[in-house]
Amino acid sequence: MMVDSPEASAPARRAEPSAPHRDTINNFDLLRLLAALQVVYFHAKHHLGITLGGAGEALSKVGQLFPGVPIFFVISGFLISRSYERSSSLHAYARNRFLRIYPALWVSFAVSLALLAALGALDTGFVATPAFLAWVVAQLSVGQSYHPSQLRSFGVGVLNGSLWTIPVELGFYVLLPLVYVPLRRMRRAAGDLLLLGIAAASYTIAHAASASAAHAPRPLLKLLLFSPLPYFYMFLFGVLLHRNFERLRRLFEGRVLFWTAGYIGLMLAADAAFGRPAREAGYAPALVADLALAGWTLSFAFSRRTLSERLLRGNDISYGVYIYHMLIVNVFVHHGLTGQLRYLFGAAALAIVVAALSWRFVEAPALKRKAVRVPTAIPQAAAKLT
Repeated sequence: MMVDSPEASAPARRAEPSAPHRDTINNFDLLRLLAALQVVYFHAKHHLGITLGGAGEALSKVGQLFPGVPIFFVISGFLISRSYERSSSLHAYARNRFLRIYPALWVSFAVSLALLAALGALDTGFVATPAFLAWVVAQLSVGQSYHPSQLRSFGVGVLNGSLWTIPVELGFYVLLPLVYVPLRRMRRAAGDLLLLGIAAASYTIAHAASASAAHAPRPLLKLLLFSPLPYFYMFLFGVLLHRNFERLRRLFEGRVLFWTAGYIGLMLAADAAFGRPAREAGYAPALVADLALAGWTLSFAFSRRTLSERLLRGNDISYGVYIYHMLIVNVFVHHGLTGQLRYLFGAAALAIVVAALSWRFVEAPALKRKAVRVPTAIPQAAAKLT
């Protein structure tokens, strides 16, 4: 005969969420939005010819310490590895990744074509050529870094240059299952050493590419820089943080102020010691800077972790901000709306509005079709990982 425990016979109390459930409550959506806005700010500031003085330039220098794209890559490594481990099959994993990237990307390309046509920048002679077809196929598949010369006269000369990260991210998605093949046969410690080795190789490639940029053959250098290889180490930092998060969580949870102060202090100290930013000061300083940024990213995500939900209400508009902002900047440049700070804020505001529409009518409906497999202890509503 089974006897109830004292806890079972006591009045019902609200159960504490399990660790996996708690970890679905985080600030990743907010952090991705801030990272996207960092990219928007510096792209708009540069291409719109905005000059700031005094406090504005000081804030810009602080913003440069938190580069948006590396933050994206760390978050992606953390979340995509978790998503892959929880996927019911490789097909489900691939389907989820497709739905996250392509529906919004294809709609944004359609918007791009409509804008070019409306502004008279889409030459009918170009449309009738094989080059146009090649460009369309590239933009709809994995060649977003290809920019035809026929569009160089529009805006800044590149219609949507930010999309170079799309094939890089897609490369991460392909490489991750391949990396996991040996990991499944290895002890965790040995697997982590393997990941560290791959990350070290990727970082070495990145450093070598940067050091040889002045004299390397440009087509080969572009091919390398538009591949996932030089950036895979940041993604793997995220994977390693995910795999070891239970051991490391005390370093990150609730410690964002500590990490922020420490990271900024480290960057300022490196600047004073080397006379230039840490990421330009050599192999070791740049690596330390990227590792510290990865730690800061995790601390932000898991400190005051309900902040994202309170501010965004589940609306993840970061992807839309990222894929639309350069279209808007190009339109501003096309119309000569440059040189004034209000145009920077106007471009950012428009990017947010368009991103909200993209989320409401394209991305959110697409993500509802994702195949999700979660432990029964975790509600379906908490299963959105990316």
